[in-house]
Amino acid sequence: MKNHYLLLILLFCITTSISAQEVLEDAKLKFDLPNEHWKFAEKIDNKNVIVYTYKRDYIVDSMGRKIDPQISFILEPVDSSISVIQYSTIKRVKLPFEVVTMFTHEDGMMKFENGIGYQGKYVDQGLEHRIYLVHGINNNMGITVVMDTTEELAHIVAPEFLKSLRSFDSYE
Repeated sequence: MKNHYLLLILLFCITTSISAQEVLEDAKLKFDLPNEHWKFAEKIDNKNVIVYTYKRDYIVDSMGRKIDPQISFILEPVDSSISVIQYSTIKRVKLPFEVVTMFTHEDGMMKFENGIGYQGKYVDQGLEHRIYLVHGINNNMGITVVMDTTEELAHIVAPEFLKSLRSFDSYE
């Protein structure tokens, strides 16, 4: 009987830890949402491009605007001969932003080994945004991760983005 309770507790712990992890089967990726404020919003499957979007509960900024930070994963098939550097170069041209810093798995910002990350900024409708962007390849899928918030709210949201980035990885 005692072993039965231990088994139930172990199963509960395993189930709880698995349910906190998001899995994107198309590209064999996994990551953790930073906290209970983040929820899956939608999956759009548009021919060869799949977009997963996660949204944070909105935060009211100093002007009274409801800002909803987002994390998006854009997945598309890629030729097996393309390198991460080539993929990132192609994608950066299509999404202009000012690069503040670059990062990879080697500096501990993320676990994902086949990717290149950037912290950047851009202005949209008069609001400066902070963006964390990762380009990668896994399971013959090109991956673009976009984590976006306004600069004013970055002191709240950036640590949440970094927590998710540190958990972002591939799986078999």
